[in-house]
Amino acid sequence: MLNFILTNHWWNEYESGRKKHEYRIRNAYWDTRVSNAFIQKFGEEKGFDFFRKLTTPSSTKEISAIEFPKKLILPCRFRRAYTSKFGFASIPSICIRYGKDTDLKADDWVYDFEISDFSCLPF
Repeated sequence: MLNFILTNHWWNEYESGRKKHEYRIRNAYWDTRVSNAFIQKFGEEKGFDFFRKLTTPSSTKEISAIEFPKKLILPCRFRRAYTSKFGFASIPSICIRYGKDTDLKADDWVYDFEISDFSCLPF
């Protein structure tokens, strides 16, 4: 399961339904987290196959994407800014895109996690 820690602002955006994508810089840390989530969900062989399909595009105009079949959607957990408030959601697709046009405004490749069915637990 992928875990995301959010600032209060982004938590409120998910809670209100306005935000539908979570972006993280593509680096070794997030590559490991994503590949481990695939392996945990789909098993080692199928998990590695999914992860191998997520390659860095050859140009900043392209996108590399994986859409999961309905039964294979990845679960994820959100935490509100190191508090005891948690939320859960599903990830129906993951893309790698250039980060300039995302919330991060990063001059680098980013993971774009599509988020659906966000719900928070009362605390």
